[in-house]
Amino acid sequence: MSVKFSAGAVMRLSITAVSPAGEKDSEPEVPIAAAPPGEIPLPDPFEGGKITPQRAERYLAAPPSNSGSPETAGTYAYSARETAAVHPGLGVNSYSGGKAHMLITAV
Repeated sequence: MSVKFSAGAVMRLSITAVSPAGEKDSEPEVPIAAAPPGEIPLPDPFEGGKITPQRAERYLAAPPSNSGSPETAGTYAYSARETAAVHPGLGVNSYSGGKAHMLITAV
């Protein structure tokens, strides 16, 4: 998937999903809902007039958190984690234990 920013920069997202432990593809998904995460301020993706993958990860982590979805437990930019990330990206965690991982590369 690609995201094109208003400044013309294009970032490619490689998206993978991890199913909750014990979930089987042959059975219907059982959503688990709770309070949506708190709102994350939408950061400025520009630095010196340019968008980098490192700036894009924080920018793209905000909308899923701000969606108000009761299934979303939280989102994070890889660079904001305690463990250093090799590649820029973001993650979305659900209350069911499912996760989505999105690596970002500039095109």
